[in-house]
Formats: sequence, C-alpha cells, structure tokens
Amino acid sequence: MWSIFRALKGISRRRDRTSQILDPSPMLEEAADWAASKLKSLGYEADFSLESLQEVDRFLANQSSNGEPNPNGCLVENPVRWAFAIGAYVGEVIRQKRGGSWIAPAAGLDAPFDFELHLSGDLIAWPIQRVGKRIRNGEEDSLPIYGSALIKSD
Repeated sequence: MWSIFRALKGISRRRDRTSQILDPSPMLEEAADWAASKLKSLGYEADFSLESLQEVDRFLANQSSNGEPNPNGCLVENPVRWAFAIGAYVGEVIRQKRGGSWIAPAAGLDAPFDFELHLSGDLIAWPIQRVGKRIRNGEEDSLPIYGSALIKSD
C-alpha cells in the first residue's frame, strides 16, 4: 500500500518505532490540497467551502459511472490516489467548518481508507470511505448532503 502514498508525491509522514502514524493531519491536508489543485486545474471550484462539495460531486459524476472510472477520465489513471485525496478534501471541508482532528487507523498506512475524522460532539466520520461509496453508488451517496449533515449535527 505504500505506492498509494508515493503516488501522492510529497506527502509527509511522521512515524514512531511501531510504524504507527503519530499525526496524520499533515499527510491528509497535503492530499486535500493536491485534490483541490487538480480539481481547480480541471475547472472545478475547490475552495474548501461546503458549497465546493457540490463541485466534487459533479467531478465524480463526470469521471465515473456504474462504480467504475470512465475510460477517458482522470480517475482511470490512479483511482486509489484520487479517492484518497478527494476523501481527504471532503474531510478537510468538514473539519474546517466543524472542528475536529484526523486519527490514523490501527493498521496505519495499510488501511488508507480507514482514517477517521473525530469531530466535536463525539462524532466520528470516514470521509475517505464515503468518497469510495460515492464512486460505487452514485448520487445516492451525495457528498454535499454528507458534509452538511456532519457540519450541522450536534
């Protein structure tokens, strides 16, 4: 699974002797910034606003269908990298509005889709997993609805 993080280029990792990630926030923030930069270069608004999740949804709708990347789209190049980075972007939108912190999974980098976003009010979210569901299931797993619900829930 290390190739996922090598593919993101420039992702920083702080690790202790047990290979646990001490603070995944810098890595996820960099992944979110990468996603925002790529989305902007493709003509999508990616300013970390709640409204930008509509643009992320539109991007995913344009780039995938029936749970698969479109053959000529961006996602086909490296779907895991895109899903991870877009999930980090979604999580950062939520974290910046609601407050909270990223927690690494016990399996560390061997479980890149299991990073948890711990929000105020003892709420836990898995935005990277949600992006995977959005790609697989389509609009029924809307990212704007997900983000709004998490930001507004108490």
